[in-house]
This record gives sequence, structure tokens and C-alpha cells, in this order.
Amino acid sequence: MLIIKLFIIILITYNTVYAKNAPSFYMFPKHVEFENSRNRVKSVTLFNNSNQTKAYKIFLRNYKTVDGKQILTDNPDEAVNPLNEHIKISPRKIVIPAGKSVKVKILLRPKKKLKAGEYTARLTFKEDQGILAVNKKKKKIAPKESALSFNINFIFSISIPVKYYVGKLPIKIKVDDKVKLEKNKFTMKIQNTGKRSVSIKCTFKQGKQNFFQILQIENIKNKKDYPVFIPNNVQILNNKNIKVKCTKNRGEKKGIVIHNKTHELI
Repeated sequence: MLIIKLFIIILITYNTVYAKNAPSFYMFPKHVEFENSRNRVKSVTLFNNSNQTKAYKIFLRNYKTVDGKQILTDNPDEAVNPLNEHIKISPRKIVIPAGKSVKVKILLRPKKKLKAGEYTARLTFKEDQGILAVNKKKKKIAPKESALSFNINFIFSISIPVKYYVGKLPIKIKVDDKVKLEKNKFTMKIQNTGKRSVSIKCTFKQGKQNFFQILQIENIKNKKDYPVFIPNNVQILNNKNIKVKCTKNRGEKKGIVIHNKTHELI
């Protein structure tokens, strides 16, 4: 009987901690890329992990460059190569019941022949209680009750990149020889010397220790620090070299080697 009681207490504690820390709103994938005009439809699945029905409106934003930094803007005219007029989103408003998911489609529809380059937009999801109020008038929606769940949601608005690559755009990166090692991570200083952004899968190996991490390298010419977090079960030693091999992570020519070099840890 005592063992059963202990098991129940552990199960309740686990469920409570999980409910408290699980994200109430998340999506997959977190990047959308079109690399050719043949594959014109992509989708993003949104999950509502909370105990309440959520409603979101969906729209596009862009980045503008100010002093070498990218800043979000609602005006596509301020952006370089905005993708807004060349894609359609369906639906534009969504209601996700507690514990359910909804799929949003992104359709590529170029209105004209585009010159070679990288075209971008930010697919933005913003919570909108007005949509929920209208929906409740049509059909009463009751939130799912749970004694072990918590309604904790710090996300009001979130956006993900949507990119369209036109033409043959070289993929090149330059990584500094020396890598700075800290307590549970190290920092790689990377410069994008190509003509487009790229998602890369980097494998790190030191002796018998190895792990990998996905890095999103944006189309910015300035050097940028990219943190690499070391898993708890991996022990990386300072003052020893580490081998870094990076390959293209998604899309056409997935798996091609972009970087393969041994670096000094400092």
C-alpha cells in the first residue's frame, strides 16, 4: 500500500511540473522555406497545450535593416525583398480548443517574375480574444478542466520566418578558428559570406564525445555569435581541439557539407 501511495504522489508531482513548464502554444516547423516554384504549398501546425480555448489572427510582418541590425516592421516597403504579396495564408483567423491543433497553409503565388535573391516575411500569430468572443456567440465553447494543469501563458505574439530563394544563391559560411568555451556552452563566431540564409546541422566531436545542434544562419554579412549548448551527458574539455562538421539541414541538396574543420577551444 505504501508503494502505491508513493507512486501516486510521484505521478501527481510529475504531471504538475510538466503542466507548469510545458509551453501553452507551440508550432512545427519553426521555419518555412520555398527553394523552387514547383513546391508551392507549405504548412505549419499549431498546438494548444493549455487548458483553455485560444484564438489567433495571422498576418505578415517584415524585417528592415538599421545600422546592420534587423528590426521588425509592419511596412513591407521598408524591407528588402519582401515576400508579402507573393504568398497567401489560409486561414487568417484560427480557434484552437484546449489540447488540440490546427494547421495553417502557406501558398506561394509569385505575381511576377522575380530576380535572383532571398525574399522574406515573418508569419505572425497574435492572440485575439475578439475572434473567440465571436466564435462563442455561434457555438458555446467550454474550457477543458483539469485539477493538475495550470493556465500559464507568457506568449502574446510570436512569428516565424518564411523565405523564398530565387535563382542559384551560393551557400557559404566562415567560422572563426578559435571557439570560446563556457560552463555549459561554447560560442561560435560565424559570418555568412554567401548570398542567402541557411539552416545548418553542426556535429561537434572531441574524442569519444559528440553531439549536434541546428543553427539558423541569417543572411547578414556581419559576424555573429552563435551559442552552442552542451548536453548534460557530454563533457567537453578546454584547451583541446574540437572537430566541427556542418551540413545543410533542409530543402534541396540537404546534407551537403558547408563547413568541416578542427577548431581550438579557448
